[in-house]
Amino acid sequence: MSARSKNLWTLLGAAVVALGVALYAWLGVMKGEEKEAERKRTAERLVQPISQPDGGTEQVRYDRLVVKAKGDTTELVRQPDQAWVIIRPLKTAADVQTAEALVGALQYARIRATVEEKPSTEDLHRFGLDKPGIEVTASAQGVSPLTVRVGIENPYDASAFLQREGDPKVYAVDGSTRSSLDKGTFDLRDRDVIAVRDLGVTRIEVRGTKHDWAVGRDPGQPYAFVRPAREDTDTAAISAWLSSLRSTKATKILDDTPAERKRTGVEKPQVEATFQRGATETVRVRLAAGKADTDPVYALREDQYGTTLAEVPRTALAALDKSPAELRDRAVLRVKPEDVARIRGKAIRDVLPLPSEPPAAEEPQPAPAAPAPEETTS
Repeated sequence: MSARSKNLWTLLGAAVVALGVALYAWLGVMKGEEKEAERKRTAERLVQPISQPDGGTEQVRYDRLVVKAKGDTTELVRQPDQAWVIIRPLKTAADVQTAEALVGALQYARIRATVEEKPSTEDLHRFGLDKPGIEVTASAQGVSPLTVRVGIENPYDASAFLQREGDPKVYAVDGSTRSSLDKGTFDLRDRDVIAVRDLGVTRIEVRGTKHDWAVGRDPGQPYAFVRPAREDTDTAAISAWLSSLRSTKATKILDDTPAERKRTGVEKPQVEATFQRGATETVRVRLAAGKADTDPVYALREDQYGTTLAEVPRTALAALDKSPAELRDRAVLRVKPEDVARIRGKAIRDVLPLPSEPPAAEEPQPAPAAPAPEETTS
């Protein structure tokens, strides 16, 4: 073997050894450090993820909550369609975003530090955990319920003191976790008292001081007016109108009692709307207000979850009492694609005479040259 070949084999062997050392360092050290860092991050979580057969993890998906905060006790459950419903102290729709944010606060909250391993009675009083202002119990199928109690905020670093059921330790968590869990019944309620989802709606009726109309459709088909006269509608405009109603939120929730209904006048509304979804689900909204522009407007909503009596902004009257003229179909030509076998067009200039135009001015022509004089002979 030549000296050159020996050098090449030596270099190749060194490269293999270097590659092996690098792989060992990456697999044995770097990957090990990554696993250790992930283990620490997981250990810091308030709620441990659920291990999966494939080696991965999944967050606990809580579907039932009991929230004690702001002097209220509110119980919520998640529906099969992912909507949340309050079942105590009354039955009504819950605000989905607020409920999901509360669940997320439990799933992703991290323990910043362990404040006390074995707190005394005096310690619990000092941290506000002897009579906690917030207590949340979350349940999910297949896992043990989780109960957390949140005390006062630590003014030093804006953290909050927390204790888990069955665990005597006192932990420090981010102040944002405390804010997400500190929700009373009003905070958790759905305040869209005049809005409905467009999905699945088959009939809409509006009766007000200015307008009286109704539209209907078969599932998945465009809307059409059925009152006052049968005519086509702009389905996209109706969907946009329904979406716009979500901008009107309840500003105050009232007790739905016969006395309050009489006081607010919702039994004799100025505007009433009924939304039908399928054959079983009906949402009825009634609005009433005083004559003065400064008088409050009251809304009574009745749906499959129960009833809600609330104050809403004055703009709700005009928003719900929609003019049918704004929802009519303005299309000049409507053709179903499946009915078209051939398209033949003709330019408008070939059909309509063009407007007369003045003749273009002729450019001046140069004068003809004078003939040359004839030569004469003597």
